[in-house]
Parts: sequence; C-alpha cells; structure tokens
Amino acid sequence: MNKDITEQFQNEIAKHQMIVEADDDAGNRRLFFGRPGTMIMHFRIITFADYLVYTGDMGSFIFRRQKDMFTFFRGESWSPRYWSEKLEATDRCDGFLDFEHDHAMAGIRSHIEHLPETDRLTIESHFDDYYLTELEFLEAARTCTLLPQDYWDDFSQWMIKVYSHRFKWCCHAIGWAISTYDKTQKGADLCISA
Repeated sequence: MNKDITEQFQNEIAKHQMIVEADDDAGNRRLFFGRPGTMIMHFRIITFADYLVYTGDMGSFIFRRQKDMFTFFRGESWSPRYWSEKLEATDRCDGFLDFEHDHAMAGIRSHIEHLPETDRLTIESHFDDYYLTELEFLEAARTCTLLPQDYWDDFSQWMIKVYSHRFKWCCHAIGWAISTYDKTQKGADLCISA
C-alpha cells in the first residue's frame, strides 16, 4: 500500500469505533465505523451472500466474489488490482481509476522505446502538448502520425490510469474493518476503538 495512503488512513481513523449494527450466522453483517460525535470519514461495511458493500465519506463500492466476502478479503493480500476485478459497481463521482499524465507517458515511452531517438522525442513532445485531460491525451494518440494508426487503436487499453485515491483508501478501510471485526470475535466488546 502507498505509504501516504497508509499514514493518511491511520490519522483519519485514529479515533474511530466499530458498531456492529447487524451480524448473523448467514454472514449478513452491517458494521459502522466512525468517530463518536461526528460523521467525518465514517463508513459502513455491509455483507450478504456473495457481496460486500463499502459506503461512506470516501465513496461507495460493491464487490462480488464468494459467499462470505470477509473470507475473500482475509485470504488476499491487499491488492487494488485484484480487488478491482471483483467490483460490481463503483462510486458515481470518482470511480476507481484516475487518469495520470506521468503514468500515461511512462506507458507510451515503454511502447516506443524501439524507435529512433528523434522519433521518440517528437512523440513525447506531441503528447506533452496534450497535458490537461484524459480525452486530450487520447486525442493526441489519435493524431500522432509517426506510427501507423492501428498502432494507437487500442491505446485506451494501455495503462494510462492509476487506482484512485478514494478507491485505495476504501480498500485499506475494508482490510482494517475486517481485522477490527475479527478482533471482536475473539471476545472483545462489540464497540471498540481503532
């Protein structure tokens, strides 16, 4: 996990408590996590057969994989790529991927490294002119004439995006929430602090 995300997450949930709102033998759970007296950075984890729902200040995500999703998330090391493959729905505002120019440029560089240096520099300059948005970056691919157009046809499939800050935060929250829940199952109170 990104160190900045880990530190931010730990700071933001430092005073959070878990409240078990529902929990039955069928794996139906509703867990609330928040700081007493405020809803800042609160979130809920809801599970039912085959699904885990995360909802809160950092967005909403629905995952689907197996009957008890806690078992799934316990069994996997923290991996936004693998976890994103299990997404059924993502946040309406932010989603789970963000366009990142530097990441996209690194992808382009890896695909044009076989070209002569002057062509590589011309292509890089062409893409640097389209710095602002993902759509502009894709337009740069469409209008690049140094390579045949079919070379760029699947450009949007290249990894020009990174996992969004919110998605990484939420994945971290899921892992922490399950760990916190597991501690309560070993005899602790149903309302515990982080």
